[in-house]
Amino acid sequence: MTLRHLQSSANNPDHPVASVIRWEDLNNILDRRFGAPALDYKGFNDIYEKDPMIKSLVQRFDGQGLVVKTNKHEPTPGVGEPVHKKSMKASAALKATKRTNKA
Repeated sequence: MTLRHLQSSANNPDHPVASVIRWEDLNNILDRRFGAPALDYKGFNDIYEKDPMIKSLVQRFDGQGLVVKTNKHEPTPGVGEPVHKKSMKASAALKATKRTNKA
């Protein structure tokens, strides 16, 4: 239920939220709403492997947290990557191209 809510929020164009969530933040939500025990990569992996519903909601996960599947078409960074990483590379490449064209 929490993952479906996160997915819905990430897909909402009027109130977009990140589709990336760290284990600590997910555990805070699960504890507050359901009193559920804390999850980590190993614990989540066990659930993920057994539950097709979870697989349908999660794009990927790692030691830092997980990425919820969304209907957005832009690339989603990994959990451990900064959101702006690709745009910084693209910006640097564009600046280098402009400098080269001026010469």
